[in-house]
Amino acid sequence: MLKILPSYLSILRSCRLITKPNNSVDIIKRYSSYLSSKPIPKDEDLPKYEVTNDPKEWEFVMRLLPDKKIPEVKEKKEYPSGWKPQKFNPNMPYAIQRTKNHMIPIYLCISHNNMRRITVIKKIHGDIWTLASDVRNYLEKLNKKKICVKIHEILGRIEVHGDHVSNLIVWAEKRNF
Repeated sequence: MLKILPSYLSILRSCRLITKPNNSVDIIKRYSSYLSSKPIPKDEDLPKYEVTNDPKEWEFVMRLLPDKKIPEVKEKKEYPSGWKPQKFNPNMPYAIQRTKNHMIPIYLCISHNNMRRITVIKKIHGDIWTLASDVRNYLEKLNKKKICVKIHEILGRIEVHGDHVSNLIVWAEKRNF
């Protein structure tokens, strides 16, 4: 019979005992268990601190915190990365709103073990049916084959079968979306 001291009982609960043929016991430690994790230190062992409301000290803290909103884009003639800001055209029957990071919301969704690729255009305002026909005509002319387009009118998004993200981003930039 194996006698265990109470102080070692919590350690052995988180371990697995393996008995060998010569009746010796090996202990294998499990690292994925809650009981095998390190204990939380006592308050006396933690670093000492004090709470302050001094504005001079808070200036150093505020520099480290992220901004709560994304800053507005500064107007330039040309940007080094080639990025272009959105310009609304009131004569267009539809518009694609940019994301909060000022990017064009055209994404690629991959599913079914990388076998299905669907290009998604989000944040569409206005006549979504006209936009879908313009996208279909552009891609059919570019690829010289039929393109399947699915329209979600309530969500304001269009799904195009296939990987057409780069082509649609170029098309959207030409139309100042």
